[in-house]
Amino acid sequence: VKASLDEEKLARMRAEEGKYRLEVFSRKLSEQNNSLEQVSARYQAENARLNVAANECEQLKRDVSILSNELDQSKKVLTLETEKMTSEVHQVKTDSKEITVVLQHMRANAVNASFEREELRRNLNQIIEQRDLLQSLSIELKAERDLLRYDVQKLSRENNDINSNQDAPHGDKFSRKKSIRLDNIFNCVQTAAANSTRDIFRSSMKKEGSEASRATSFSWSRGSQSGSINTGSWKNTNGNAYDLSGPFTEETSQTEQNLNKKNNINGDTKAGLSIPSNQSMYAGNVPDCNLPLRNCC
Repeated sequence: VKASLDEEKLARMRAEEGKYRLEVFSRKLSEQNNSLEQVSARYQAENARLNVAANECEQLKRDVSILSNELDQSKKVLTLETEKMTSEVHQVKTDSKEITVVLQHMRANAVNASFEREELRRNLNQIIEQRDLLQSLSIELKAERDLLRYDVQKLSRENNDINSNQDAPHGDKFSRKKSIRLDNIFNCVQTAAANSTRDIFRSSMKKEGSEASRATSFSWSRGSQSGSINTGSWKNTNGNAYDLSGPFTEETSQTEQNLNKKNNINGDTKAGLSIPSNQSMYAGNVPDCNLPLRNCC
């Protein structure tokens, strides 16, 4: 009995110990369960955060893809713009060179224009001087023409007197003296005309260079009168030539024919001054005969 009691007591003790251990294990299991729940809660929280982070990563991936496409497009646009700007820079350089050449030409043209303007100014001054000289020549020639017309009319009357007095006593001697005087007068007229026109042309041409390259034609005007003059002839507004290479003539009737026979005067009907055809405008062998012609003659 005692043994059974001991065994029963031992069994109760073991049962108490087992119960105690079971409680301890239960508490530990409860604690572990609580800890596991906390860990599970933390895990869920972390999992939620990881899901959010994963979603954000996916969004970032999409954004990166979009940005990559935009970057590629920007690279293409930038490449095109760079090529365009390179072409424009090259064109600007080319235009700059052309502009530089044009500016150089413009500077050269400006310099040439300045020289040409100065040359035109000098030519204008020379033309003005020549115009003044030709106006003076025209006035002198008109005055000389009037004087010569008067002298020719006087000579015509004297020649008529000579012809009418040929039968008078000593008529041949009288006629011969008159003829000699007539020849002397016309020779003087021709010489004076040669000297005056030669000197005037020399003074108006002396700035033109050598005699071979001097101008041979000029324009003149005075009031309503105008015309042209050269080394051979000059004309008035009516187109009547004043010959500078033939003899002097005056409009007369029978007297003119007589004078033509005696003095080899051409048959022109307009008055003009002349230079003998065998003498040059620049010749130095023309005898001196000072103007006015009337006093000279």
